[in-house]
Amino acid sequence: MRSAMWAFVALLFISCGEDDDGVVEENRFPTLPAATPFSWADVEVGVGVRSGEAMGIATQRAEVLAEVSQTFPHAVLRLQTYDQGAQEVGEYLTFPAASTVTSRGPVDFRASNVGSGKLSARAQDLSDEIDEFSQLADAEFTEKSVVVDFWRLRRDWYVRWDGELGEEANTVGRGPYGFFRSDFSRSILDDIESTASALTPRYMVVGTEMERLVRTPEGNGVAPSEFANFMGFYQLAIERIRRASPETKIGFGINWNHFVEFVAPQYGGDGVSEIEALDTAFELLLLPLLERSDILALSVYAQPGDDGSSYEFLRRLESLYGLTLPVVVYEVGTPVESVVDYLRQKNFIDDFEAWMAGLPVEFVAWKGIANFDGSDTSNQEPTGRCEVFQDSARSLDMPAAGCYDGLVTSIFSKKEVFTYLQEKTAN
Repeated sequence: MRSAMWAFVALLFISCGEDDDGVVEENRFPTLPAATPFSWADVEVGVGVRSGEAMGIATQRAEVLAEVSQTFPHAVLRLQTYDQGAQEVGEYLTFPAASTVTSRGPVDFRASNVGSGKLSARAQDLSDEIDEFSQLADAEFTEKSVVVDFWRLRRDWYVRWDGELGEEANTVGRGPYGFFRSDFSRSILDDIESTASALTPRYMVVGTEMERLVRTPEGNGVAPSEFANFMGFYQLAIERIRRASPETKIGFGINWNHFVEFVAPQYGGDGVSEIEALDTAFELLLLPLLERSDILALSVYAQPGDDGSSYEFLRRLESLYGLTLPVVVYEVGTPVESVVDYLRQKNFIDDFEAWMAGLPVEFVAWKGIANFDGSDTSNQEPTGRCEVFQDSARSLDMPAAGCYDGLVTSIFSKKEVFTYLQEKTAN
């Protein structure tokens, strides 16, 4: 196992694209015909749901939750392998509990209660919250899927699987654990299997933005050698999920824009074109995982105006590798950090449609229902939960954009992107 891992690590930094005679293969990348335009009528649509959103909206403006579910009836449960925020704010993350709602506080997720924050427990909590408060609001989410997030909120290393979240145990950037550790892997695999068994989700995305292990927008990869270990873990996760929920479609998540911009160039060099470097990176890193997957699970979370030409490469997967997987966009959106930038979220939909042209897209989910409590202030200074989750002193340090990914504001008014998507999906 270890020798195989190091052989893989060595391959991470090898560039290729030539045949045995040192000549680039001819006609490997022929010109493609014009792409079929993306159509919302051809895809199922959903929305990411985080703890507190269904409760907060249903108890304040129930009609808004009903309207969300009418347009986005497929709920994508977004969950960390251990819920960092629960130890800081309690049961409901994005909004504090209404006065009419009984909820658990931070102490109920610490010490002897630390198991309450594990993936399977919080998945059941969130599923129950969606059901309970949908009924209160006369809303109906007809399908559920699950996205499992290994990263801490600040995205620099895994969140500890056992709830030991202090700086000494869950240190910045590193920690004495990973997919190679049996206690780490076994615990998370047990939780993944339990979640699949309890919820029987339509889709289960095991890990999001996994390209960060190899390379991040901020610089070096979080831990390049861990990608090989993730390969082994993912195979075990597939076996567990299929045993627990045979109908669930399984994938692993990558941000394609980041993979192309930051990972693929590591496989370039003199005389190697951008598409050849991307071909090599895809074949070495993603293909072994996708050959075992049911879906190509994409995060399309990018800046408006980004170069989306690389999505054309995904139209070549059948001819290059024999892959015919449906595309599941488990999150779509663009990062904004202010109320004045909400129009960018609407405009990003046009970019997204152009990028998806010609791809076998089966499902698309906007990233979240609502902005975090305290994000929509008159002076643009965050308060409430938005301020808490950006607090580095609490070891949370969530990027500011995380507060603003909703279809509706933190006071439950519809954003332009919500109205725009309602119009498009109604046609």
